Amino acid sequence: MDIPLHRLLAAAVCLATTLAPATAQTQRATPLDEMNQRTLPAMWFDADLGKPVLFGGYFQYQGWGGSRIQQSSGFWGFTSSGLHRLPGDLTSKSTNVAYDPLRRILVQTGPNGETLEWDGIRVTDHGVDPAFGIGGPGALVWDPARRQIMTCRGTRSAANPLETWHWDGTSWTRATTARTPTPRFSFCLGPDSTRVGVVLFGGTDPQGNTLDDTWTWNGTDWAMAATTSPRPAPLPFLYPPMADDPLRGRTLLVSDGLWEWDGNRWTQAIQPGLRAQALAFDPNRQRMLLYELAGGMVEDEVRILSWDGTLLREEWARTAPRNQGQLTTDLLRGDVAMVHFDPISAAAEVHYGGSRGWTREPLNSAGFQRDRFALAMDPVRDDLVVFGGSDGASQWNGETWLYDRTTSAWRLATASGPPARVSAAAHWDPLGQRVLLFGGYTQAGGWTDETWSWDGRSWSRLQPLHSPPPMSRPGMTTDASSGRVLLAGRSTRSNRLEVWDWNGTDWTAQNAPHTGSEVLSFGSHPDLDTEVLVLDAEQWVRDGSGVWSQPFIDPLPPFLFSMQLAWEPATRNLLLRGHQEEAGLWALTAPFTASWAAAIGEGCVGSLGEPRLLANRYPRLDTPDFDLRITMARPSAAAALLVSFSPPVFNPGPCSILLQPGTAVAVPPLTTDAAGQVALALPVPATPTLAGGAFVTQAAVLDPAGGFANLLALTNGVWVVVGR
Repeated sequence: MDIPLHRLLAAAVCLATTLAPATAQTQRATPLDEMNQRTLPAMWFDADLGKPVLFGGYFQYQGWGGSRIQQSSGFWGFTSSGLHRLPGDLTSKSTNVAYDPLRRILVQTGPNGETLEWDGIRVTDHGVDPAFGIGGPGALVWDPARRQIMTCRGTRSAANPLETWHWDGTSWTRATTARTPTPRFSFCLGPDSTRVGVVLFGGTDPQGNTLDDTWTWNGTDWAMAATTSPRPAPLPFLYPPMADDPLRGRTLLVSDGLWEWDGNRWTQAIQPGLRAQALAFDPNRQRMLLYELAGGMVEDEVRILSWDGTLLREEWARTAPRNQGQLTTDLLRGDVAMVHFDPISAAAEVHYGGSRGWTREPLNSAGFQRDRFALAMDPVRDDLVVFGGSDGASQWNGETWLYDRTTSAWRLATASGPPARVSAAAHWDPLGQRVLLFGGYTQAGGWTDETWSWDGRSWSRLQPLHSPPPMSRPGMTTDASSGRVLLAGRSTRSNRLEVWDWNGTDWTAQNAPHTGSEVLSFGSHPDLDTEVLVLDAEQWVRDGSGVWSQPFIDPLPPFLFSMQLAWEPATRNLLLRGHQEEAGLWALTAPFTASWAAAIGEGCVGSLGEPRLLANRYPRLDTPDFDLRITMARPSAAAALLVSFSPPVFNPGPCSILLQPGTAVAVPPLTTDAAGQVALALPVPATPTLAGGAFVTQAAVLDPAGGFANLLALTNGVWVVVGR
C-alpha cells in the first residue's frame, strides 16, 4: 500500500525545537562552548543583562604530561537553567576585573598595564595610561564612596607603599592618603556599600608571611580596623573572593568557610569545607550567589549556591564526565549519554548532554568498576548496556550491566555470555532489534572475531556465513544511508583497515581506505549522509555512494587520545571527544536536517510472540522506497497503523500505547500475509517543506491471543524524522 508522505506529514512540526537548524560551519571541527571548571573567576551582577556573569579564572589540566595551569576566558551568564556563553571576550585573560554599576561597564586591567572595558557585547581597549604606567595592580573593586572603579597596586618591596588608584572611564588617578596598608601583594578587596567604602583583607608581605589584618577605605583615607581581642578572623588565604551583601549590610569572604564583616568584626557564618571560587549578590534572588567547585581545583563538579544569611541552597549544578568513559547516542531522547566509573564516588556515573553541557543522572546503585568496556543504547527496553572491560588491575571482565533511567539504578543482568574482554565494539542493530557486539581483546586468545547479540535478557553467539577478521580496537556506527550497522578496524591478519556491513544476519566486506592505522573512533553524520573515521593520524569520510575521501586539511584537535564520536540529534552535531579532559568537545556541523527512524519501547505479545514494526531505511527527501513493515504478527490478520505528530510517551510500561493520548490518527487498514508480515510504502517526495517533519507510529494487530485487552497485539513504536 502506498500513501503520499506529504499528506501524512501535513501537520508534522513536532521536534521543531529539538531539531532546530544548526548554524552552518566549515567541515573542520570547531570547539563547542562549554564552560570548563575553573578556579577564581570574576563574578558580578550585570544590570543590563539582568543576570550574574562569570569571567575568566584558572583551569588545571591533568593530562599525560602531568598537571599544568591555564587561564580561561569568555563571559558566562547564569540563569536557573545553568551557565550560558555570552557574546564578546577580552584580549587579556586577567581576572583583575570589576563591574561599574553606574556606567554598567566591566573594567579590566591587563598584565601590561592596559585597561579594557566590556559593555555586554563589545570590548573597548583603552591602551596603557601613561600616568598609571605598566605594572601589576592588585584586585579591582567598585568604590561606592567615590563611585568609581578602584585598585591597589601591590608590592613585593618593604620600601614601597601600597598605591591606591581610581578609574574614571578615561584615565587613572592616584589617590593621596595619610595612611595606607602595609606593603603586600595577593590581597583582596571587597565593596562595603552599606558603610560606603571598601574593605581590604589579608595578602602576603614582602617577607612571604601571610597576613590576616583588615583595612577599611572611606573614599579619602585608609584605616586599620579596630577589633576586639581575641577577634575571630578568616584564616590567611591567597586571593580569597569577596563581595558585598547590601540587603544584610555585610561584606562576605570565603576563606576555608564563609565569613561576614559587619564593619567592626569578622564572624564565621559557615564552617570550613566550602570551596566557593567567586561571589556576587543577585538582586533577583535577594541573596548572595557562590560559584563552587565541589571537589576542589582538579575536580569537575560545578555548582552555584546561594546564601541568605541563614540557609545555604544549591541553585544549580553541572558535572562534566571525567577522562575515562564511553559515549553513545540515545535516540529516544535526542541526546548523548556518557558512562564512566568515578574513582572518588566509587560509582558508575551516567551523564546526559554533550555540546550543551552535561547533567549527571541520579544513581541508586554504584554499578561496575572498570574502563575499556563496550557501551550501547537499547532503545526498545530503554537501557544503557555495558559489557566487559578491565578493573584497572589487568583483570578482564565478562559481566553485563544495565542502567534503567526509570529506577536510576544499575543492575547486574548476567555474568555469562561472551568471555571476558576489553575494547570490544558494541552498537544497536535496528534490523535485528538487539545490541550487536564484535571482537575485543581476551586474556586467552588476543583479538577475537566473535559476533554476539544481546536481546535484553541474554547473549547469543551468532554464526554468520561471513565474518570480519580479528580487529584491533574495532569501532561500530550506523550507516547514514541505510540505517544498518557498520564495523571498522585494523585487521590483525592483513594489518590493513577493513570495513564491514551487517544486514541483520550476515557480514559483508565494504570498500575501505587504504591505510593500516588504528581506529580511534567511528561515527555517522546523518545530516551529511556520511560516516567519519578518525585514525591515528588521519581522518576519512565515506559519502552516501561508499566513496572514501580525506576532506579535512587541518590537523586533529589537540590532546585527543582514544577518541569517541557520537551523533547528537538535538544539535545535529557529530561530537568528538578525547579521554583527556583538556581535549574538550569538538563538533562536525552542517546546516542540514537530521534523518532517523528509531525503534522505541515495547509492544505486547500475540499468537507468534511480540510483533515488530521496522523501518527499512532512514527517510530523506526524494526517497521513493521508504517503508514501514510489520513482522512476526498473526497471519492473515487485520492490522492498523497509528500515527501521531507529537513526541512519544516514554517509559509507559509494557503492553502500552506509545502515542500521546488524543493525538493518534489511523491510516487505512492493513492485512498481514501468510507469514504475518505487511509493508506500508511511504515514498518521500523531494518537497523541501517536508524536511524536519516528524511523527511517531505504532501498529495494532487483531489477535484473540493478544495481550492488549485480550484482543490486540501491539508492536513497538518507530520515531521518524525526515531529513534533507
